[in-house]
Amino acid sequence: MLQPATAKYPVCADGLRKVLKYIKENYNDPEIIVTGNGYKEKLEEKDVLPHALSDSNRKYYHMRHLMALHGAVW
Repeated sequence: MLQPATAKYPVCADGLRKVLKYIKENYNDPEIIVTGNGYKEKLEEKDVLPHALSDSNRKYYHMRHLMALHGAVW
């Protein structure tokens, strides 16, 4: 999957997978709860509600992190 052309910051979801895998392998596979994973964006005057609702960058960001989480579990 390609990062949206409008994304201003790279998505580095592989780091999440690596950390979770490390914890699993080195700390006897504990239960882990991921409570938040922020998305950095630069808001501008043109960022109004209709534009915000079609936020493909945030969707891409969260999808990549969920895929990394899935990879760490399996």
